[in-house]
Amino acid sequence: MNVDAKRELDSIKTALSAEIRELEDISSGLRREFQGIGTERCADVIDGVISKYRTVLRKLNNIDVNDVYPDYIQDTAGLGGGGGGRF
Repeated sequence: MNVDAKRELDSIKTALSAEIRELEDISSGLRREFQGIGTERCADVIDGVISKYRTVLRKLNNIDVNDVYPDYIQDTAGLGGGGGGRF
């Protein structure tokens, strides 16, 4: 098992899950605490973002870190996983 890839993937999934929870709180708060024109629409847009984040999280959950090339970790070290390797 590629431990570095698993660690990085777990970190990304944890951060994304936290963002989803925070957006859910914001959406719920808008619906609960504010009333008036525009707040429903704003909450709906946030819910759309949440839906897209959940789709990304599902895809991340399906990644097999055993398929990550070892040089990918070296290529992306220090870049937050955003650079040049290959899967």
